[in-house]
Amino acid sequence: MAVSGYQRYKQAKDSKHESKKDRLHAFADWLDQLHVVRIFSAVSSFLLVITIVSFYWDYEGRQEQRKINAWQLLTNKAPGNSGKKEALEYLNSIGEPLIGINLSIPPISSDTIKDESSNDRVSPVFLRKVELPRAFLASADLSRANLAFANLQDAILFSANLERTNLLRANLEGANFELANLKMANLMKSNLKNTIFNSANLTDSILVESQLDNAHFLSANAQFSDFGNASLLGANFTNAKLMDANFKNASLNGANLSASELLGAIFQRSNLEKANMEEAVLFSAEMQAAKLNDSNLRGSILESAKLNQASLIGSDLRGADIKGADLREADFTSDTKTLHDNKTCEQLTKAKNWQLAYRDAELACGAPIPVHPDDKGKEN
Repeated sequence: MAVSGYQRYKQAKDSKHESKKDRLHAFADWLDQLHVVRIFSAVSSFLLVITIVSFYWDYEGRQEQRKINAWQLLTNKAPGNSGKKEALEYLNSIGEPLIGINLSIPPISSDTIKDESSNDRVSPVFLRKVELPRAFLASADLSRANLAFANLQDAILFSANLERTNLLRANLEGANFELANLKMANLMKSNLKNTIFNSANLTDSILVESQLDNAHFLSANAQFSDFGNASLLGANFTNAKLMDANFKNASLNGANLSASELLGAIFQRSNLEKANMEEAVLFSAEMQAAKLNDSNLRGSILESAKLNQASLIGSDLRGADIKGADLREADFTSDTKTLHDNKTCEQLTKAKNWQLAYRDAELACGAPIPVHPDDKGKEN
């Protein structure tokens, strides 16, 4: 059968197409034999790794530069905020120790101030509401800084300088202020539960209405400090210097004040139930209407202390020196109808110089009662 011209053309075209496909397959097989595809894949993977490493190095570089910038901000002696708050928060967030950092601003020199009444003015560093939980601020100088409402929970402020620092309503729970200088600091209404102030200087500091439950003040100096209306449940003031400190209306249930110096301290209407005041020096302390039920006053010095209207039910007075102490209207019994019972004399006479204490007629206990200076004009 004769083949037409069109069929011959079609057969030639198909043959040419098949030949082209065969050549492409052959080329692909050749490339595969040369491992080009696998090499290209490996090169791509390598380039990806290089890109990731470069990105990481760039990120690390930028982070390092950010850290350097933050430190430069903090070392710049500028008042106010000046970005210091954010710089501190950033450094703390990356675990950077802030040991010895100095953010203090010295008082304005009298040479630059014509008004003599302004010689002690400062432009404090403004760190209000700064977030620095668990910050390591040992030996830091934050004197005169404004840290009101700051969060320094569990922070380490060992040997730090916080003189005149404003810590109003700050969260300082669990912080360590051992050997720190908090002279004239404002800690009013702050959370100071479980805080450590051992050997710290708190002279003239303000702790009014603060939460100080289970705080430690061993060997601390808190002369003239104001703890009025503060909660000090279970606080430890062993060997502390608390001369002329104010504890008026404070809650000191179960507190340890043993061997502490409390000359002239004020405990009016404070709650000292089950407190340990063994061998404490309470000379001339003002303890009017204080609750001292079941307290330990053994060996304490209560000479000239004002204990009138105080509640001493079950208190241990063995060896306590109460010479010149004012015990008028003091309550020694849980009986609401009387202030004394047949065991009161037994309790009272265990104290030293009890005969020289000012007391009610029912507490004569076989010894003459000295006349209180307030009653001398009433004699005869």
